[in-house]
Amino acid sequence: MSEKRNIQVYASDGTIVQCTVEIFGMPQYKIILSGIDLPIREFTGDDLFDAFIKLRLELEKQGLRLLCAGCRPDVWPSGMSRDMSGGRKAYVARPGAPSRRADLVDIFDYAEPEKVGSVAEQKAFHEKWGQSLLEEMNRGCYGEATSLRKPVRVLAPDGEIGECEVEISGMPPSKIVFSGINLETQVFAGKELFGAFNNLRLGLEKRGLQLLCAGCRPEVISLGFTRTINGEIRAGVLYTDAPAVGGDLIDIFEYAAPEKVGSVAKQQAFHKKWADSCGKSSENDQ
Repeated sequence: MSEKRNIQVYASDGTIVQCTVEIFGMPQYKIILSGIDLPIREFTGDDLFDAFIKLRLELEKQGLRLLCAGCRPDVWPSGMSRDMSGGRKAYVARPGAPSRRADLVDIFDYAEPEKVGSVAEQKAFHEKWGQSLLEEMNRGCYGEATSLRKPVRVLAPDGEIGECEVEISGMPPSKIVFSGINLETQVFAGKELFGAFNNLRLGLEKRGLQLLCAGCRPEVISLGFTRTINGEIRAGVLYTDAPAVGGDLIDIFEYAAPEKVGSVAKQQAFHKKWADSCGKSSENDQ
């Protein structure tokens, strides 16, 4: 199944050419461009946004730019939008503010010439935007401090529950310092806090221990948008056949009852099952 869209291409001399793109979704994401003579006309990628970037880079060699929303420097897809739309939908970013559903645009929609930019400009804007969110998160969570301390509980194999403490640092590199229950103090790092959180869990699982935190529930998982909203202090609650939304975010360090939590492997299996169910639901809606 494919879709054809008429788009406009802007040249460095100010002329505009009408072109057509043929868009292919799963199982192989692909974009075929016609209307301009290029050495390469077919572009594939891990998703549509990836293929779209490759198309734009080829056009840039010829001094050409697509007049599409996906070429705006302030537009970039989240991990969740890439999962759910195959990279077809992306967010218009606002410095220091998280993305909202109302900010979603189709990357092939029209954009004025003065609105679009190069791939390099877009990547630079996205990195700057992500950093602005991390700064806002740390101001909101930590105030003037550089880290936050929280009490947590740990379940032992014999059913005993011990009191522990984590010291959380969200600014790169993200890390969690864990201490308590007669264990030596340990530091767990990650690209973001949920990665550090999972590394902590895996370290405890080797000892037969389980954190009693909301972030250990199988149906709670970090999606792309939670990384850039708040450095992974919060994560999304997933529902079968339904996409995660902002209102379903919870603090991963909040207490969760023993019967609610599970291993990292069980959580990842639930996430895969959820992603598959959402894909099937989308197919049924078409």
